[in-house]
Amino acid sequence: MVERSWTADRFKREGLRLWLYRCSRGCGAAPEWLDDDGHLKQMTSLMETLQRPTVMGRTLYYGGGSTPRKCLGFWVQIQLPAPLAGKELTLQPAIVEKRYFSKDRLYATENNVYDQFLDGNWVDPKRLGELPSGPVYNLRPADFTYTSKDQHRLWQVWIDSPTGNPILELEVKYPRDVRQRSDGRGYMFRLALEWAVNEADRANNTFNNELMEKDGIVLTYKSTELLKLMVPN
Repeated sequence: MVERSWTADRFKREGLRLWLYRCSRGCGAAPEWLDDDGHLKQMTSLMETLQRPTVMGRTLYYGGGSTPRKCLGFWVQIQLPAPLAGKELTLQPAIVEKRYFSKDRLYATENNVYDQFLDGNWVDPKRLGELPSGPVYNLRPADFTYTSKDQHRLWQVWIDSPTGNPILELEVKYPRDVRQRSDGRGYMFRLALEWAVNEADRANNTFNNELMEKDGIVLTYKSTELLKLMVPN
């Protein structure tokens, strides 16, 4: 039930509702979808929307009040559609420092902090949005076994990091045999991590042009590590 409600809310907010409004039969039809190539363009846009991953996260800390608050790290979930099963994704995470009088910048992090994004496990897709309230420092549990009835795969990982008030940027890039954006970028997300579980905003939806440095997404002009993640069947 949790998975279904999160997915439905996301499609209403960003996806199908907007696509229906902008398609050739909608009230706000996009001009580029009205020419001879319009049908192909709008079907390509629909596919990009339906194949979109979902990224969620929460940060954990102790202290507060009269005790200085210390960040322990944060949890991340990445939900993927079932057609990605058996394929290899590329993840590019970035931990960003918010700056008010200049451009945001990458935090100076430990050498292995980004490698931790591959140290998670595949969990029951019904647990989307249900992130643990404590860190995990011991061995990770066994991966969930998916069946043909499961419409999604769900990657969950704990990132051990003392970074206070972290902002997570994440690029999720699908393999070449899956629909690609014309600008060559993957799905770009940004999330200011808090104690409460929140969903990351997508920075480059199907109606956006190529992201530029002025858009405020650090991954448009800085790179971290490209991590390969195999999606289970």
